[in-house]
Amino acid sequence: MDQAKFGRFEAMAFAESPACSVLLAELDGRAIGYLVHYWGVWMDDMAPCLHIADLFVHPDAHRHGIGRALMNRATEIARASGAVHMFWTVWRENLGAQDFYKRLGAELFEEERLMKLAVRAR
Repeated sequence: MDQAKFGRFEAMAFAESPACSVLLAELDGRAIGYLVHYWGVWMDDMAPCLHIADLFVHPDAHRHGIGRALMNRATEIARASGAVHMFWTVWRENLGAQDFYKRLGAELFEEERLMKLAVRAR
C-alpha cells in the first residue's frame, strides 16, 4: 500500500471533522473488509444520501456474508439519518460485484453518467 496515499486517507477519515467514515469488518482481530462512506444530498428528493466510496472484502473472506453485513450496516446508517438512497460505482468489468449488489436489491442507475475532472496540479 502506498503510505503517502494512506496518510491522506487517514487524515480524511479520522480527523476532527472527517470527510468520510469507515466501517471495518474483523475476524479474530484481523481486518478482513471495510466500507468507506460519505454524505451527500440527493436533489431530486431534497434529502440526504449516502455515497459508498469503496467496499472491499479480502478474497479469503468472500462468500461468508461480510460484504452483505457491511452493506446492511451502511443501509442502517443511511436510514437512521433520513437518507432515501445510497449510491456507489462499480467497475463495468466487475460482474461478480454487480451480481452481488443486485442480490442486495440494488439496480443500475443509468440516468446519469459519472464525470471526472482533475483539479490537482500535475
